[in-house]
Amino acid sequence: MKVDQEFARTISSQEEETPILDTIISLAHRLNLKIVAEGVETARQLHYLTQHGVGYIQGFLYAKPMDNENFTVWQHYHAKHPFTPDDEHAMTNSLEGKETPKSTSA
Repeated sequence: MKVDQEFARTISSQEEETPILDTIISLAHRLNLKIVAEGVETARQLHYLTQHGVGYIQGFLYAKPMDNENFTVWQHYHAKHPFTPDDEHAMTNSLEGKETPKSTSA
């Protein structure tokens, strides 16, 4: 089941409740479906979703959209330097685009 980015955006603080998102996640678990959350942009969203059993994450937290050439460079770099969600510094750099190497034109 794919969770739209609008629901991921409802995760803004620990005090706020996300009843619709929680219901979607609960339903997916009851139906034994794998869950993909799209549009994840913050460490708080990642933490909330993984704590609630969401197994697949998409979004700017990991990387911004890129063309094939830049993806090849990104993939090569991250095969040697895997992204670790527990690393707050890595998540911040990823959001700012610092970890995504730029390809050079020769």
